[in-house]
Amino acid sequence: MKKQSFNRRTFIKTSTFAGAGLALGFTFVPLVNSARESARKASVTPPLIYVVDDDQEFNEMVIQLLETCFYRVKVFDSLQAFKHAIIELNEKPDLALLDLDFPESRIAGAEVLAEINAALSTPLLAVCMSQHDDLP
Repeated sequence: MKKQSFNRRTFIKTSTFAGAGLALGFTFVPLVNSARESARKASVTPPLIYVVDDDQEFNEMVIQLLETCFYRVKVFDSLQAFKHAIIELNEKPDLALLDLDFPESRIAGAEVLAEINAALSTPLLAVCMSQHDDLP
């Protein structure tokens, strides 16, 4: 992981190779120091991001990146646990990073997201990911 600072902002970029040479790169920009300090003084809770992926190595990398940027992170390695947390436990994150490809199907993540959004009054904000470039 490489950390660089430019004009009081910190950019963290990392990549991993998943599968046959696929590179995943991320750049997260945390709150700048003054905004972070203002949020702390106002007792504002940092945004909660759900990471939904069955790849443990990927999850660990994303957790490290997001926590470095002062986000709260909760990881789910199954779609059932993710769906249960949102629908049954009424725990809605600010954002979900959702893998599409699970053992159930290559688009199982999208299918579960559709089920979740059908049950919610306000749709869940999600960024969907896949290591495949030929999704149906």
